[in-house]
Amino acid sequence: SSRAVGRRFENIEANAKELLEMSLKSGSVYIVTASVPGWVRESCAEYFPSCLPLLDEITVISARAFYEKHVPLHKRGSNSKSAYVWKAYTFAGLGSHLVSRSG
Repeated sequence: SSRAVGRRFENIEANAKELLEMSLKSGSVYIVTASVPGWVRESCAEYFPSCLPLLDEITVISARAFYEKHVPLHKRGSNSKSAYVWKAYTFAGLGSHLVSRSG
């Protein structure tokens, strides 16, 4: 029933909020998504509104936008439309940034 689905979403939302709050207490939090910029915030507003204020403290990175900005066209392979490729480049770039920041 739709009531049961609603309760499940509320439970997921509460767990997501708790996870984000715990993560923020531990340090910097990053969300890397294969979606377009703005999608995480829009989806959060629609489905998990209690988590929305937490996004102001979280860095949300569009892996696709990062890849397209940092990888020149001539270096993109045949799999350049793959979300896995976008995320791999983004995580590598983020890791390099965090390491250089800490040293």
